[in-house]
Parts: sequence; structure tokens; C-alpha cells
Amino acid sequence: VMKASGNKPPGTLPLKGKYLAKDLKRCSEFFKVPLNMIKDSNALYTSLPAMRLLTAVSVREPNSLVDISRSLWKRIWLKNVDIFEASSLINACMDGGLTEETARKMVDSCKGEDIRKKLKETTQAAIEKGAFGAPCLFVRLPANDSEEHFFFGSDRFDQIASMIDQPWFGPAPNIDSK
Repeated sequence: VMKASGNKPPGTLPLKGKYLAKDLKRCSEFFKVPLNMIKDSNALYTSLPAMRLLTAVSVREPNSLVDISRSLWKRIWLKNVDIFEASSLINACMDGGLTEETARKMVDSCKGEDIRKKLKETTQAAIEKGAFGAPCLFVRLPANDSEEHFFFGSDRFDQIASMIDQPWFGPAPNIDSK
């Protein structure tokens, strides 16, 4: 998506990289989610194996997708562990609730042409909708099923809540604020 849209990851631009370090700290405090600066910046740009894994999970074990997504997120943003080596992906699957045998099969399935094709199709569909980075969200209202609304950024949840006529309680509604 980044390449096709001409966008560049924030860490590749010196001023954005400097800003990102401070912004991550603010986001961590605001969203009440611990974040660590990634020590190996290449880890952010070597996400293809993780994307293939999540594609395989969405096809073969869809009920595990959220838990394995969270496991991958924790590996890179909390533990500073890679998300591209096969052993790390297996561990992410196991942390996400799969057995070791199923986790190994899942990681092996990432090499299959069906998974590669599905990821390419999903990526192309996002590009055609206007995606240029992450996070991007597409919202379709039940009253008008033909129109999709595009949002970019984690700071747009209040706008999405308003659009779907739901209250927005902030990033951590069940945690007492300071």
C-alpha cells in the first residue's frame, strides 16, 4: 500500500522519525497501552511474513484472527521481538491460542500461492479504495449500503462513532482517567 500510494513510513523521514518517538509516548499514555520504541527499525519494514500469516489465519482459522493479531502486535511493540522469522510467527500463533502443530501448519501455509494471491487481492482492493498507509478504516452505514467512508488514523474513532450514531467513551472507557 505504501509503495503503490507513494507514501513513506514515518521512520524513514528524519523529522517524522524524531516526532514519532514523542508521539508514541503520548499515544501510549492516552490510549493506556504500553508501547516501546522498536529497537530494530527494519522490523517495521519486514512485515510481509506477518501479513501473509494473518491472511492465512483469516482463511483457515478466522476465529483466531483477533488473538493472533494482538499477539503479533505485542511481539513487536511490547517485547521488541521480530514478526518475520518462522519461529516467531509460530510463537505468535501459539500465544494466540493455536496448538503448536496447528501453528506450524499455519506458518507453512503462508508459502502457498493461494495465500499470496489472497493478500495481493486484499492489498489491491485497499489501494483502489484510497488506502495510503495504516491504520485506515472503511465504514459502511447500514442505511446506505452503497457508500463507504474512508478514515485514516487512530485519532478518528470519535468521528466514526458520531457517524454511526454511537457514543465515544475514549480509548480506555473501563479505566479511570487521571
